[in-house]
Amino acid sequence: MKNILKIFVLVVSVVTSGAFVCGCNESYISPDYVVPADTIPYDPVREVVPVVMSMKDPAYVTLSRGMGAIAADRPTVKNNASFYVYSFLTNNYDYSGAVDYTKTFVSEEELPADEPMYCLIDDPETGMGAKTTLSENEVLEFAKTDIPYYYSQRYQERKYNFFAYHIDDAEVNGVVREKDNIHMNIKIDGTQDIITSVAGIKDSQLSDINPNTEKLFLTNVLNRELVFSTLTGHRFIIPVFEAKHNLSRFVFNLVGEEGMTGNGIYVQDIYAMAHRDWELTVAADDMSKLGMKKLGEADKNGNVMDKLEPIHLCDDVGEVDGSTTSLEQYAYSVGPNEIITDLGMGLLLPPRNIYDLYIKCAYKADNGKEYKYIAHYALSNRVIADDGTVQNLPFEAGKQYNVTIHVYGYRKIELSMDGLSWGEPIDIPIDEDDIMDFEDIY
Repeated sequence: MKNILKIFVLVVSVVTSGAFVCGCNESYISPDYVVPADTIPYDPVREVVPVVMSMKDPAYVTLSRGMGAIAADRPTVKNNASFYVYSFLTNNYDYSGAVDYTKTFVSEEELPADEPMYCLIDDPETGMGAKTTLSENEVLEFAKTDIPYYYSQRYQERKYNFFAYHIDDAEVNGVVREKDNIHMNIKIDGTQDIITSVAGIKDSQLSDINPNTEKLFLTNVLNRELVFSTLTGHRFIIPVFEAKHNLSRFVFNLVGEEGMTGNGIYVQDIYAMAHRDWELTVAADDMSKLGMKKLGEADKNGNVMDKLEPIHLCDDVGEVDGSTTSLEQYAYSVGPNEIITDLGMGLLLPPRNIYDLYIKCAYKADNGKEYKYIAHYALSNRVIADDGTVQNLPFEAGKQYNVTIHVYGYRKIELSMDGLSWGEPIDIPIDEDDIMDFEDIY
């Protein structure tokens, strides 16, 4: 399946009565206003047109701190999700002027008559975009219901780009707005799914359009350009987000092998070494700039160097912090033929070629004494090709990897791994050579 995730989010507007609507009869156009017949050869849209956006149930999204990945079998997490949404004017056949991402939302009624509505959706107070929440029926609703988001009534053919992003509670060090982009510095801890997205058009939305009667309206639409406007909104051709995960997801399983020795092996901590400081671009004129860029000290060639820090697996309950050990110390033990799936809440890590993975265990000996040790692995995405050759591939953003920890007894642990790309599993063997060392802790 695709590495991108098509999400359908319906955003509705709220009138003063509190009811959700998809349109209303109130007009932004003065009754005395006459649209020049030679500029728009069809009837203009007289009613206000609320901004409506569409999304579908994500297969894997971590959207709530301490609650792990959002998925079909995790409705509680999914229903507490939130996205921030921006929309900005873009160049097209009806507008070829400046595009300014430093502008924030001002309603068209308050704008001077000759000033373009640069920003269609934003939160003027925070500058982080309009916050939306995901309801049980997969509808995104604006958190602030006192701001009416409508398409332009003065310039009904002017087009807007739509952006949505999610950072959960990743630490944010300011929002930087420049003429051509919006970005922020974030620090991740393995519990947040970092998502960026741009809206596009679905084929099904165009099926009812008559290209003969609405030829002017269709200009650039059929070429899939980002063309959302009053006219598209009025015809319910709505933005559909294609969300991109910026991190790789790791799910851990624990298996006690038959014939294992000892009186109980406890997995007490799992952590990987990863870079935590990133610049995240969430809106931009150049769509290729969306996503994460490493922050930190550069080498003599100008390349940002890794600053690897431990990111710990956390329990799927309560208050968590991926920068510290957050597994309940004696919750995960296995005997022969015992299996624990989805250990903790999984790890969300920035893509790289190889991770240093550490597994801390406790062993209770026959004499009642407890011994602790750490196993160190080089975790790589090793794939066996059809011709039998072994390939080491990088871990990719937007893909899920299932790591199974096989426990045979004190100090003997092996790993196996499946790579999932929202399709059939890909078997990835982990050789014993990947076990780098053990360290006993007394």
